[in-house]
Amino acid sequence: MNIEETISCIEGCGNSRELHTVIQNYIEAKGFAEFSFIDNSRYGVSDPLIMNSIPKVWDRDYRSNNFIDVDPCLPIARSANTPFTWSDIKLPERLGKRKPRSWMVMEAAQDHSYKNGLVIPFHYRDHLGTYFSSVCTLFWTASPREFLKRLKFDKYEMHLVFLYWAQRAIDVATSGPTGSRMRDDTGSSYTDIHLTDREKEALLWAAQGKTSEDTADILGISRQTVETHIKSCLSKLDVANRTQAVVRAMFLGLIVP
Repeated sequence: MNIEETISCIEGCGNSRELHTVIQNYIEAKGFAEFSFIDNSRYGVSDPLIMNSIPKVWDRDYRSNNFIDVDPCLPIARSANTPFTWSDIKLPERLGKRKPRSWMVMEAAQDHSYKNGLVIPFHYRDHLGTYFSSVCTLFWTASPREFLKRLKFDKYEMHLVFLYWAQRAIDVATSGPTGSRMRDDTGSSYTDIHLTDREKEALLWAAQGKTSEDTADILGISRQTVETHIKSCLSKLDVANRTQAVVRAMFLGLIVP
């Protein structure tokens, strides 16, 4: 199947299962074993994995060890626009006997027979205009030499194919009434949330690390009034603290730092 046919198949997928099948067949034809697609957009979410074909044992190890918090690929992918490999990652130096946890992620991957990986970052918006930052890792289990050869010939083609695939995956995931990331766990739309100008100001200063007293001095209002605005934000955004409120408000586009 050539690239035009592959993209056509992707655009014709109507659900996650079809997308999973199409992309798994594609990467296997390129010599890769599995893929893992992670949504990096919602900070503070401990289990944002959207779709993968990795073995359950590796999925379980990754989750149970909270590797998502220390995976060295993820912070790079949030600012990168082009694919990179595990070999391109510069891990922190080991100081003393204690091993950095980012080392543990990569060593665990090797323990599961992965020789290298191709990491493809994505930055885009869904049909509602919501910003997404996601990453897809393709796992390689064959010889390292064949991995380099594959990248030499197919890296740019694969990047293009996955750009189409990731956009389609998000479109499918957010098109239904219950699947939209613009809805909370009860099905209520986050787009119905309205913050007053003062509430937005309070959150913006909180995002910059200001305390309620600092914000009160800046805005020329009482500390109690600031805390009232913050409590209102917590209630509207359905979160437990001001840090979560800032993250969710930024994610929803209600504030722009």
